[in-house]
Amino acid sequence: MLLKKLFVFVFLVTLPALTTAADKLFISPKVSLGYMSYSYKYESYLIDSEGPYAEEWEFSDNVLALGLGISLNYKQYFVDLFMQRSGAGTDKEIHIAGSSDKGDYLKDDSGYSFTRKDYSLAIGYRFSEFLPMFPDDTLSISVGYKKGQTKYDRTISYIYTSEEPTRTEVQSDSYETTGPFIGASYSWSMWDGTVSISAGIAQYTGESNYSFFVNNELDFIDAVEDNTLAYTYGLSWSKPLTERLAFSALLSMYDYKFEKNNYRAEKNYSVVSFRESMYAVRLTLQYTF
Repeated sequence: MLLKKLFVFVFLVTLPALTTAADKLFISPKVSLGYMSYSYKYESYLIDSEGPYAEEWEFSDNVLALGLGISLNYKQYFVDLFMQRSGAGTDKEIHIAGSSDKGDYLKDDSGYSFTRKDYSLAIGYRFSEFLPMFPDDTLSISVGYKKGQTKYDRTISYIYTSEEPTRTEVQSDSYETTGPFIGASYSWSMWDGTVSISAGIAQYTGESNYSFFVNNELDFIDAVEDNTLAYTYGLSWSKPLTERLAFSALLSMYDYKFEKNNYRAEKNYSVVSFRESMYAVRLTLQYTF
């Protein structure tokens, strides 16, 4: 709640300046290419008549990501809009032989396949000459809204050597996080460019919509929703290439854990949790009009 109040306050303070003197507004579209190490982990703990049961699984991969954005700058105020989409990531495939009361079989596990999308809108203000001993350094404060979406699926087939028909199981989920954030960055001149360190915190609402299919028929669906805090950290270096064209390189880290207690009491779930982590390198070209 405090984070949402800060978001509203900074937005109302910066809005008047962003709606004046369009002739002094600088517009900077940008395109970026990134390399992202992504991981997703699920845990649940169940208590039933037969005792406690724990389930845990995760997947991860390194994927490329393409981003597009645009920045608006007026004096020391700025608005930044950015969206990014990853390539398809896949976890390891598993092919093993087994047996059951229905006969011998080959278990064909496709592993997890996933994609990731991110969207953000930020409004902020840059403070310059706030430290007399470092007059060229700047401090930026921003608030905004972020949305992230991970979609994944997994197919497992049990191919029997007997006349027993093949059993195919498909897990599918769309996990989405949305919410306001507040961030800060500090910049100074170095290596013929500008170095910046940044940090931010977001108050997310996380929602998971899980589906399980057997032989193309829906077996059950499940949905979980709750709130959590997410943290981001970054280190970047930027340099003008020409009067209007600039280049930047960013190292970033993003991590949070979403956990819901006393989930689905009628089914005796005590805890269910999700965790996402992303480590990324992003190269950006920006042109200013």
